[in-house]
Amino acid sequence: MGMIIMGGKINSWIIVIVSSLFLLASCVSIDKEKPNLDEPVGEGKQETAKPEQKPDLVPVEIKQANVDKIYGWLDDQTILYSYVQEGSYIIASYELFNGSSRIIFTSEHPINNVKIHQSGQMLFVHTSKSSYAATVYFIDPRGNTFYSTEIESHELTYKWNEQDPNLMLVTAFYEDWSYETMYIHVEDRTINKVEGLQPFMKWIGENGILEQEWNREEQEFFAPIIKKSLDNMEAGQRLIEQVYRFDVLGNKLMTINVPTNRPDIMEYHFYDQNLEQYSTIVTPNLTQYTDWLIPFYDYMDSNHVFLSFVPKKHESADSYKEGFQLISFNLQENTKKVIIDQLDNKPISCAPNGKYCLYGHLFEQLLDLDSAKIFNLIIK
Repeated sequence: MGMIIMGGKINSWIIVIVSSLFLLASCVSIDKEKPNLDEPVGEGKQETAKPEQKPDLVPVEIKQANVDKIYGWLDDQTILYSYVQEGSYIIASYELFNGSSRIIFTSEHPINNVKIHQSGQMLFVHTSKSSYAATVYFIDPRGNTFYSTEIESHELTYKWNEQDPNLMLVTAFYEDWSYETMYIHVEDRTINKVEGLQPFMKWIGENGILEQEWNREEQEFFAPIIKKSLDNMEAGQRLIEQVYRFDVLGNKLMTINVPTNRPDIMEYHFYDQNLEQYSTIVTPNLTQYTDWLIPFYDYMDSNHVFLSFVPKKHESADSYKEGFQLISFNLQENTKKVIIDQLDNKPISCAPNGKYCLYGHLFEQLLDLDSAKIFNLIIK
């Protein structure tokens, strides 16, 4: 695969978008054909979750005083977390309901981030020995290293191919906000620089790349989605016009928009593999200084549920004080369910079976979706 270096520089308006994309990743309706834009929150086909006395299994609390962060799920009951001990930076697994823990990886350098491939077959570990260099590792859940390499950078972003854990795109940002994008093939143990990609792209399929075609000369907040191929980065196919943000959820495409004629709402549109729109969610939106807040969300492919925080009305994000509903939307059955009526908008990551979710900026709490109860996982 012939790939050459792509050096870019981001001007001031793109830095605004870059900052918002670093944080990325809700009157509610779902309509298979056409969204009902006038249906307010709390009306329509929905049910409110009723808390139970206590779940059958209560998670054991992680008691290390130096827990750094929880990263996500290895399976339906096992999470991955890191902590510091006697100058070593350690990644370990933790079985929530019996308290068993196993060390997977140890580093002499701080751990910036850990990603778990959705297949559960591989982990990505980002460490830094200085503010200008990163070392990344691809390991299995038992800690065996498939591949590691050093990348010069001030910041790193990365997108893993959801179908093939051997494929990853990494963008290295430098102190002056110039950047380079690299393609890593784990099995081949290679890293190559790529020309012609925007910094924040997403995989679709095994070889397809989606990105937004931003105008470098003008400040704008909507741009078309372009599909490219790693085999041919020059030719791009325009898929959807004027999108605020987008994401790839499993094998589905989600776009987020704010209609010109309804600036108080946010629309989430969902497309299948053939780019046929099959569902839409409409929510109030919260305005920020120059754009709109996208509340945290997660998608559970096993039961076709999109889970999101939803503001109760349209307002400025700075002045909004009424909290968020946590609502699950079943995109296949066209139903919605209020899990919790009042909750802060914080990151959320759900187990593959969709029963429990990690919640909080460090994923330090466990949310039981059936009982709507929240448990602390970390005791300092």
